[in-house]
Amino acid sequence: MKEGVLFDLVDELTSGAGIGRMERIVHEGALTLGRRYLFDEDHGRHVAALALSLFDQLTGVHGLEPRDRRILPAGAIPHGIGQHISYAKHHRHSLYLILHSEIPGIAPNELPLVALVARYHRRAETRRSHYLYRDLSHPGRRRVERLAALLRIADSLDREHLQRVHGVEARVREHRLELRLERRGRLLLEQWALRKKGKLFARLFGLEPYVTFDAAARPA
Repeated sequence: MKEGVLFDLVDELTSGAGIGRMERIVHEGALTLGRRYLFDEDHGRHVAALALSLFDQLTGVHGLEPRDRRILPAGAIPHGIGQHISYAKHHRHSLYLILHSEIPGIAPNELPLVALVARYHRRAETRRSHYLYRDLSHPGRRRVERLAALLRIADSLDREHLQRVHGVEARVREHRLELRLERRGRLLLEQWALRKKGKLFARLFGLEPYVTFDAAARPA
């Protein structure tokens, strides 16, 4: 794995270098929304970078379209803004706040997708009875599930909000998804979180996520 790949991606997301104009607009809009609710910006940026890295590496697995690459960070960056209201059920609060906001570069008919991706970063998986999700077409539900599965993995890899994962390389190994991590620290909570949050990915794609570590990396 190239050293610093994830850091480079974070820099690109921050500066706009190497990404399209529309993606820059979406990124800045999502940051503006998050700042309005005093979110953990370092965590939001880092999770979005991890999620996009996974998106790009796993195109042959998730089958999503290029336009979904805008939806993902739009939901990933501000996924935790619901904590501004209350930590309890903050995923639902995040949905409400995003749904009733504007993110430049995201069309009105795409905003429910963004809100649902953020909503499903934790707790219960998608259900047909869930608010907003029940109103989507089958293709819309499919997009939300698959994007949320990527976000859940990314969020689990920053469980302590300390940005200990420096890079991730995803490889399909038989019926498992190997996530080779560059990291500092032992990542005990992150591995625990991945076992829980990786279940949606495993259900959708038949690949159970698990972590391995870069041989050159040393625990802190």
